[in-house]
Amino acid sequence: MATPNMYEVLKNLLLERQKKNPDSSLRSLAKDLSISPSRLSLLLNGKIDLTRELLDKIKTGNKLEGEEKIMLDECYENYYSRGDVQPTRYLTLDESIKVSGWEFGAIRVYLDSGLGDANPESIAKHFGITVEKVNEVIQTMFDLELLEMQDGKYVLQAKSIFNGIKPGDEAFKKSFSELCVRGIECMDWSPLEHREFYGSTFCIPMDLVPKIKKLLGKCITDVGECTMHHKKGEIYRLNIQFFPMRDGKNVPLKDE
Repeated sequence: MATPNMYEVLKNLLLERQKKNPDSSLRSLAKDLSISPSRLSLLLNGKIDLTRELLDKIKTGNKLEGEEKIMLDECYENYYSRGDVQPTRYLTLDESIKVSGWEFGAIRVYLDSGLGDANPESIAKHFGITVEKVNEVIQTMFDLELLEMQDGKYVLQAKSIFNGIKPGDEAFKKSFSELCVRGIECMDWSPLEHREFYGSTFCIPMDLVPKIKKLLGKCITDVGECTMHHKKGEIYRLNIQFFPMRDGKNVPLKDE
């Protein structure tokens, strides 16, 4: 009998757990697989491919036992022997620059959420940008294999393509600057009850920085999990900035 593929194994694990315990959740399975619930949900719904990086993470980090672990291990070996795992493709720096504007993320979420008519005129009106800009963004998404047309509808193709923008790159600086400007613009028309702005300055020992970064990452993950099952609403952007205030070019950072 053929070994089930990894998608079938993960779905069956969740279904079998729910049969035995109706309170069993995707969140608890994700915890036992050592991946985030949002990532597991995207995987099971075909929104992302099973890459080598993700498969290895599940293999080495899972806390499964008994029959669950045996099935997962067999499937892991089967995947590698058949070569089914998709290699991760990162966007090049030049490609990243093309999708670094805030419009790219906004239009991508708009199309994925089905908030309104997916034609350039409606999208342009929704975000207050030109039709030419919308067409430019959509064409770039097609060129980078992030989008395709199926039955007259736009379908996101985010599989195996990850944004390669890194802090310090030209694309990162451009994207961050444009997002800041967009946030300031929204203050002119968006009432306070529809947005939020927090800021504070702390004195932090350097050995606490990794822990704080994990807490900030958890915040982003929690917000994503809270919203991932909702397709209707407004498109929001959440930025978290955490950086030293000293002049690092002339006064190097150190643990004092």
